[in-house]
Amino acid sequence: MPLGIIMPTQQSLLVSLPMYDANLPKSLSSNIFSASDLPTLSGIADEAEILSSLQRPKKIVDGIERPFLCKPKDDLRKDARMMEFTATINCLLSKYPESR
Repeated sequence: MPLGIIMPTQQSLLVSLPMYDANLPKSLSSNIFSASDLPTLSGIADEAEILSSLQRPKKIVDGIERPFLCKPKDDLRKDARMMEFTATINCLLSKYPESR
């Protein structure tokens, strides 16, 4: 039974607004921001892989084997800033292909 919790991946944290289309049927316009294509938690296993580092993060995966780190008792502000920085770099690299 899925838990319905969206994984905080870069894809799910960035808002992508749809292009305006006057011909879009109303049935589709209500589902523009649907979370159906975002990865969600389906459960928690009894075992976890603990990585060897100072903060001992846990590695979790979903049915498609996406690695995801969980860090307990840590200041996540630094991680959030790093995610913002990498999102900006990714945006710039996708906008200007010659910079790759």
